[in-house]
Amino acid sequence: LAHATMEVLNCSVRPTYTGGALSGLEIWAPNQSAMSVVATANFVAPSLTPAQITVHTTFLGGGLGRKIEQDYISQAVQVAIAVGRPVKLTWMREEDFGHDQYRPMATIRVRAGLDAAGNITAWWYRNVSPSILQQRGRPGLDSQAVEGSVRLLYARALSLTEWVPLPSGIPVGFWRSVGASINAFAVESMIDMLAIAAGRDPFAFRAGLVSDKRYLDLLAAADAASSWRKTLAANHAWGVAVAESFGTLVCEVIEISAPTAGAVVIHRVAAVVDCGTVINPDSVEAQIQGAIIHGLTAALWGEMKFVNGVASQGNF
Repeated sequence: LAHATMEVLNCSVRPTYTGGALSGLEIWAPNQSAMSVVATANFVAPSLTPAQITVHTTFLGGGLGRKIEQDYISQAVQVAIAVGRPVKLTWMREEDFGHDQYRPMATIRVRAGLDAAGNITAWWYRNVSPSILQQRGRPGLDSQAVEGSVRLLYARALSLTEWVPLPSGIPVGFWRSVGASINAFAVESMIDMLAIAAGRDPFAFRAGLVSDKRYLDLLAAADAASSWRKTLAANHAWGVAVAESFGTLVCEVIEISAPTAGAVVIHRVAAVVDCGTVINPDSVEAQIQGAIIHGLTAALWGEMKFVNGVASQGNF
């Protein structure tokens, strides 16, 4: 998946000179780490001290993990120093799609056992995917690869989670929620399959595996918010999933239909969020609305294909 932020990558840089020597850099950029921008500029211009580099973080037209990267910052700084005057860099959309740090592809296999009471007796989970951290020179276990698949709240008598690195020539990076966006789907799909095998309602099955009060309260609220699922129109279906990421719990229930083969119509989504103390409820609501749309886009239309190492898609 590409990040495909609405605002393409851009950066403006103004160098200053004293006695003909570079004495400062002023940078305007949408970014997710101002200190990283300083470090990048300092690497390009080692004669400066960090105090001589000023970063103006502009309002972000979508970050989603892409704008923590530093390639577009480095480009603009290098050109500004080379020409000795202010430079404004704006990537074309085609460059944005073709030179992203993509969300890793993954193949995941899950196997599990149930007893007669519907308890999970064994759980084996294996994720095979390229490593974000190993591509950045950090060996060993990639914590990003297993996010959303370890420390699950579901009770399991025996449990094993494995990650197998799959080296890839495609650059991969931190895509919104990182590992949770991959693993939560696989985990919740398996939980649904187990619920079917146990002959139980997906809500009741999940509640029976969990003792955490936050989770149970979330599930109860989602149950109440999606009462419409009990009287669906003909040929409509519903599904539920719960995920935890960065300390926030979310449960969503979705109603769909498939009027023709290969076509999916989304009718409604109920979402319940426990993110702890809420300062601005409107901001949380907007975040979840955007996340629902983003998730649907990723699942239905966002796939990036590569031919001979080159991205096939150049635009939306």
